[in-house]
Amino acid sequence: MDTAEMTYSPKEQEVKALVAGLAGSEYLPLAAQYLYPELTEAQLREVLAGVSSVDEFQFTFMFRFCQWIVDNTLTELTHEGLEKMATLPPAVFISNHRDIVLDALLLQYLRICAKIKTTYEVVGANLFEMPLMRMLATLNKMTPLQRGGTKREQYNAFSSLSQWIRQRVGAGDNVWIAQRNGRTKDGIDRTEEALIKMLAMSGDRKKPGEALSALNLVPMSISYEWEPCGIEKARELARKQLEGTYVKALGEDTHSIVQGILAPKGRVHLTLGDPITREDLAAAADTLEVAQLIDRRIAAGYRLWPNNYIAADILAQSGNAHYTPAQRQAFEAYLDKACAENPIPGFRDILLGIYANPVLVLNS
Repeated sequence: MDTAEMTYSPKEQEVKALVAGLAGSEYLPLAAQYLYPELTEAQLREVLAGVSSVDEFQFTFMFRFCQWIVDNTLTELTHEGLEKMATLPPAVFISNHRDIVLDALLLQYLRICAKIKTTYEVVGANLFEMPLMRMLATLNKMTPLQRGGTKREQYNAFSSLSQWIRQRVGAGDNVWIAQRNGRTKDGIDRTEEALIKMLAMSGDRKKPGEALSALNLVPMSISYEWEPCGIEKARELARKQLEGTYVKALGEDTHSIVQGILAPKGRVHLTLGDPITREDLAAAADTLEVAQLIDRRIAAGYRLWPNNYIAADILAQSGNAHYTPAQRQAFEAYLDKACAENPIPGFRDILLGIYANPVLVLNS
């Protein structure tokens, strides 16, 4: 795939065709019911028919969608460092990855709230496999990260993606990308060195620090009080531990997307950390040290919730002042119910680890 194929910046007629596809979707009645209760289905189709650009689609339809999520599945959305968005040069936001779509979607929501243009996003190619998701992805500036294939095919995919990201930043756009392939399932946020190498490969191969400096890397942390799909993640890891492998069922990714969107998440906090400077990169011996620096910045911006401390204390059989008895009781009820529904060896400790590991990382 060459960079021209990866832009996913549809022109007006393409946007109109994609939006028309959404307007004809079987899910439009749900959109009308929940996002536009003041409109009939016919009136919503008229609204969509007037959309002619990706930005217009995001600032109207997607903003309503994000607002519904914030109003109905979060108790509070806070942020730190977002005042930097208005003054930062075009950048690559490297984020920890806890939910398939929400991590980037909530950043987009906050950018729209601040009347700042949204970012492009790099997401797993599996999101483009379903027609409806492909239409939504294209209308939300998402670009696929190809996985699998031969080493040569993987190299070519990474090379094309690296070039595309550099072109976008050079054109004055921002790009969001997760720090790793796939969601963090054990609560430990780690940046894959391969990601850093991919970002650098489109620049001067002999000067990776300069190649990365031109991308203006900005670490981003997102913290959920209730881990998106936490029980599902623990179930997957427990089965893999027990059986030696885990094969996703058909439609499992779609279920995770829906579950992540609809399930209660409690409080959510998003932090934009300090940008990785030219001096930071000059002090790093190699791309592994750059990845480790990003990890430290992401960890520094991560907000620990009572559930994190409670899980750590249950594992350590201790207690502390970071939560109330009522909060511990609520978490223990959640844990007991999850374990009763998932009688898999190791499940309990894995689920506890998902919540406890951020505490252990920050205290290490």
